[in-house]
Amino acid sequence: MRFSLPAFAIRRPVTVWMINITVIGLGVIGVSRMPLEFMPKIQFPFMGVYIAYPGATPPQVEEEVTIPAEGEFRTLPNLEQLFSNSSSDGCFIGFQFKPGTDLHESIADVRDRIERVRLNLPDAVDNVYIQHFNSDALPVMEFGLSRDGDEKEFAHLVRMDLLPKLKRLEGVAEIEIWGADEDSVMVEFDQNALRRHNLSIYQVIALIRDSNINVSAGELTSGRQKFLVRALDEFNRPEELAELVVGNGLRLKDVASVGYRPRNEDR
Repeated sequence: MRFSLPAFAIRRPVTVWMINITVIGLGVIGVSRMPLEFMPKIQFPFMGVYIAYPGATPPQVEEEVTIPAEGEFRTLPNLEQLFSNSSSDGCFIGFQFKPGTDLHESIADVRDRIERVRLNLPDAVDNVYIQHFNSDALPVMEFGLSRDGDEKEFAHLVRMDLLPKLKRLEGVAEIEIWGADEDSVMVEFDQNALRRHNLSIYQVIALIRDSNINVSAGELTSGRQKFLVRALDEFNRPEELAELVVGNGLRLKDVASVGYRPRNEDR
């Protein structure tokens, strides 16, 4: 005898009503108590480290930073694959671990390797950042902005005005901006001029670094008042940097061109 759902509902109306009420009750409880998420939380067995090396070229980054760091990171436990990318101003090293690896322990191991490799890195290496990837890091919204007029002015307005306001919104963890190159102060040396005046490029770079300071110089106490002291000697405009004396009565503009433009802009 074939089972018929309509016939069963007619013969057992009370049972059918109880089943319907139970399903509706479970639905109400689930709606009120189950958390609502954009995506389920997933941890990927992947991690990355970015080592900042300001002012360096990709070959220099690879030789002085990437290769020594790779040698140290290859000893990580449960490491399945390692890859790197060297670019101007730093390198990115990615690690793929075996499935089931405890990433909290892996982060501790990576931090330990970072402290070891710091001993062999150049003094100019700025910061080292660890990036841990999971579903919470995926962007929940992407949108584009455009307007008529000066593109650089609009990009500067977005970075300086819109970005701080968006970061103050509740629930906003991180905002990334891409698509518009940010202008930087570019110092491009003339190798012939440096040799002609018997100047070392490293000597000039060290002089620029030491002449542009903004550091704490301690504090002064007068009665109940305490004054914080800072040493300020920063360049505010490229023209000020170009007038820096680099030795023998020479100024920086005599051995290098100083300008303010995007880094990847062809001259």
